[in-house]
Amino acid sequence: METEILHKYLSGMTTPEEETQIAEWLSADPNNQKEMDTARFLFDSVKLYGDKMQPTQRRSLVRWRTIGRWATQIAAAVMIAIGAGFFANRYSIGELSDKHHSIYVPAGQRMELTLADGTRIWMNSESRLEYPIMFAQDVRRVKLIGEAMFEVAHDESHPFIVETFASDVRVLGTKFNVDANEAHHRFSITLMEGSVRISNRLDPSQANIVMRPNEKVDLIGNYLYTSKLDDYDSPCWLNGQLDITGLSFAELMEKMEQAFAVRVVIKRSSLPSTAGIGGKIRINAGVGNAFRWLHSLLNFDYEIDEAENTITIK
Repeated sequence: METEILHKYLSGMTTPEEETQIAEWLSADPNNQKEMDTARFLFDSVKLYGDKMQPTQRRSLVRWRTIGRWATQIAAAVMIAIGAGFFANRYSIGELSDKHHSIYVPAGQRMELTLADGTRIWMNSESRLEYPIMFAQDVRRVKLIGEAMFEVAHDESHPFIVETFASDVRVLGTKFNVDANEAHHRFSITLMEGSVRISNRLDPSQANIVMRPNEKVDLIGNYLYTSKLDDYDSPCWLNGQLDITGLSFAELMEKMEQAFAVRVVIKRSSLPSTAGIGGKIRINAGVGNAFRWLHSLLNFDYEIDEAENTITIK
């Protein structure tokens, strides 16, 4: 991956096309994530310590392509800073934990990343994760908008918290899937391993819920409800499938846009009923096959405009 694009991404200046390019690059080879982690470390280090290594008047000349030559100087600067109490006096852990990265996965893409503490995260399309450069001393906190599966590294003295619009999910070390969409007032969490404790941000009067494996919590109204699942293994989106069970037609079209990176335009006054309809769509079979299958189940017509990447529901 070109270093200029990585620099733009870490600076939050990439275009949607460049974000898609980075997502495809990260998913193509697990080793690319290591390159991204290294680039992120160097990028943050230059921001924090670059002024220690160059005269003030030359700071404006610093370019991304020079970062590689600074790696040794950065490492030395970090060690000297620690030895001199640098973090305690100027850049405390608290200050570093206030500096955040933000990762967005475009429609039609998925991404896997590993945080500095060893926690693995698989992000579904159209999801955003915010996390600090360095976790605070007492807690590991991230913020999720969208859907992701977490495999949290166990650390009893540093609980891991996933913040969403509806709930704070507090864990020590476990594996679970979270779907949090504030725009559609949708929130659910499914637990595969370990245990989690959930607080209700929308209705603080509700008692915290402690989940056990093969349980699911859904937001209905502003209240969280628990249900049992049979032998739940992993979310189907992680295996390239889209589960349509229980979705309204509007929700189904939203999921189709998300999975296939298309725009759905509905030109009819009433929406087809999806009552009693269930099953899974293989995403790699293509959007054409998906809509042909849905057309055989539901009462609607459609037209695909490949040039405009648009599907019109009639």
